[in-house]
Amino acid sequence: MRGVITCSGIIVVIALIVMIHASITGNNIRRDEVNRSLDGAMDFAFDRMGDV
Repeated sequence: MRGVITCSGIIVVIALIVMIHASITGNNIRRDEVNRSLDGAMDFAFDRMGDV
């Protein structure tokens, strides 16, 4: 019985670590995507202003 409780606790801890890691990684990927998009938009706008 003690082994089952210990294994269950370890599984819960591992699941929490995986979920937290996925959340942090997802936020970083989203932030990088937004920054790249904004940089691309600014470059496009400056190129269009230079053409005028």
